[in-house]
Amino acid sequence: MPDADGDGLRDEDELAAGLDPADPDSDGDGVLDGVDPSPADAGGALVAAPDPQVGCDTGGRASGALGLLLAAALVRRRRR
Repeated sequence: MPDADGDGLRDEDELAAGLDPADPDSDGDGVLDGVDPSPADAGGALVAAPDPQVGCDTGGRASGALGLLLAAALVRRRRR
């Protein structure tokens, strides 16, 4: 299963979703496509279907330490 950009999504899945398989952050929002709940929308809402390939199991919210890191990054970004 090739993942040319190392973002956690297979190249064929990125192509099917209209993402760039050579860019780990297709929408340029600072979040890797594989953990970004809206990888094609830099300003999108935090909603996504659960995807076991990227460690999400709670309706788009990353679980465990990754979830805490993402939440902290989003809070810091919104305060700017």
